[in-house]
Amino acid sequence: DSTTEYGKKMNALMNDGNDGIIDCYQAQHVALRYATTAREAVEIMGALVDEYGWNAWPECINICDGNEVWIAEFYGRDLWCAVRVPDDAFFVCANRCRINEIDFEDNENYIWSKTLKPFAIENGLWSEDSGVPFQPANIYAPNYSMGCIRREWRALSLVAPSLNLDPNQDYYPLWVVPEKKLSVQDVFKLNSDYYQGTEYDVSLTPEAGPYGNPLNEYNKERPINLYRATYHTICNVRADLPDEAKCLVWHGYGAADSSFIVPLWASMTELPALYSTGTRYDDFNRESGWWISAYVQQTASQNYRSAIKEIYAARDDRMAEQYELSLIHISEPTR
Repeated sequence: DSTTEYGKKMNALMNDGNDGIIDCYQAQHVALRYATTAREAVEIMGALVDEYGWNAWPECINICDGNEVWIAEFYGRDLWCAVRVPDDAFFVCANRCRINEIDFEDNENYIWSKTLKPFAIENGLWSEDSGVPFQPANIYAPNYSMGCIRREWRALSLVAPSLNLDPNQDYYPLWVVPEKKLSVQDVFKLNSDYYQGTEYDVSLTPEAGPYGNPLNEYNKERPINLYRATYHTICNVRADLPDEAKCLVWHGYGAADSSFIVPLWASMTELPALYSTGTRYDDFNRESGWWISAYVQQTASQNYRSAIKEIYAARDDRMAEQYELSLIHISEPTR
């Protein structure tokens, strides 16, 4: 928050005289071109920022290669760090940096820039004698927006409800262990959530109107299932499979709850017509995947409680059958 004294100080430290040139797009594009593992991707992006500097908003980036998942955060200038997420863990980021636990004795599971801690000490942002743990995200990119906090709480609570997390606390554990194995459908439901069954359910507010529409711009809560979402993805990466079947991305347009997700394989040489016809910048087109989804979503918003039941009835069995076919393709990738 640039209106606070701390925010003003951080803005000056990060931006005054900063001639960095790297942003999240450049970093990821280079890493994807040259890295063979998730750790290598982190190291490549870190090396770019070390040499050329970061000149963008703080960013949290997740990288997976089928064997490891890494979370990398870039704060500004040459300040960054990354952590490996345990194999059985669930991590969530809702538009804010989250790495507030870093073990400087563990070079296997943590990577960081050489300036990460010295910069904070030299500029009075943190002290070894403070008794406060070194928390990179909280020092370099503090964000207490309820729009971020509430979504993190909801996702973590859905996969580990017994933790009884507080929906109003500033920060949550960096990861939790799900209480059951998550399926594609489970993640799809996470993407579709608007706090149903909680006191924050946006379909029960006056803004939702008489038909319980959660897809409106007047919600006081910022749900996961958001009216202005342009797309959502669920990525399966399986290192034990051949390259043709290793990466499967489930992709849908718009807010997840009213959308239809389609499996897209990394080995595809062309997109189906649904995805290669029209864009959201073109005129309405009933042959375009984007416009079909937007049309369904907008229509559903007129009488959501009734419409969403019809969408589920028309969609869910078909998506379940599609998922079963994808499992056959994974087990027999040469077919």
